[in-house]
Amino acid sequence: MGSFTAFGDIGRVGISAFVTILVALINWRKTAFLYGILSFTVIVVVLLTNRGSMVFPDNKRKEHKQILGLSKTSSFITAIVTGFIDSLASSTIFVFIPFLFIYRGASTSIIGAMTGAFFIGNMIGKVGLGKISDKIGNKEVFIASEVLMALLLLLMSSIDNILALSFIAVALGAVTKGTVPIINTLIAQSIPDKSLMEKGFGISSIMTGIAGTVTPIVYGLFADKYTIVSVFYISAAMALCAPIPIVIRWISRRQNRDQSET
Repeated sequence: MGSFTAFGDIGRVGISAFVTILVALINWRKTAFLYGILSFTVIVVVLLTNRGSMVFPDNKRKEHKQILGLSKTSSFITAIVTGFIDSLASSTIFVFIPFLFIYRGASTSIIGAMTGAFFIGNMIGKVGLGKISDKIGNKEVFIASEVLMALLLLLMSSIDNILALSFIAVALGAVTKGTVPIINTLIAQSIPDKSLMEKGFGISSIMTGIAGTVTPIVYGLFADKYTIVSVFYISAAMALCAPIPIVIRWISRRQNRDQSET
């Protein structure tokens, strides 16, 4: 899962960097047209390669009951809430990192390098944390990652040294998006009926999408009123809150197991 999600970053970072070069060479209108052609090509390829697997359910009432049953599953609710809070902490932090560097007086070239370092950290984190989770356990790695994320966010908000910030940017990028495959795995494991896998991830995407939409607006208002540093304080607080649903469920299951044994 970590390797799979990291491949998306190759396009997200690589193509984005290539597009900026195209803008300088052929202007933004032609670049936008080519970018649209690329997106349309991807759509055509997906449709052509998935024609046999596109299944449309006949019994909508049964499907509705299945979704309601899924929404009442405690492990699924825990995974969804965990992913939502994690998104509040990390989904749009990359938007505010350049503003923090501007606030610290960094040059434009440094800002570009730091943002690139953050995205490189994303790729390293997804693959690395995915492999570590296989050996240690995804819940344990997730909790440790969120605590480390909070510490790095606080460090980034308080340090002025540009070189130190570059290392923090890579590490922060690793734990910020490195938790994505862990959360995806938690969601997959929480779905009892595998025929509901797409619907379960659909619900998850809606929740993370809400978080990704709300945070730039709310955090931006805080940045306007209390400076950009406040965004990193809030994100750190959200990162510490993200493991709480997992810990509560962990303790609850352990207590229930102890009671059943006695």
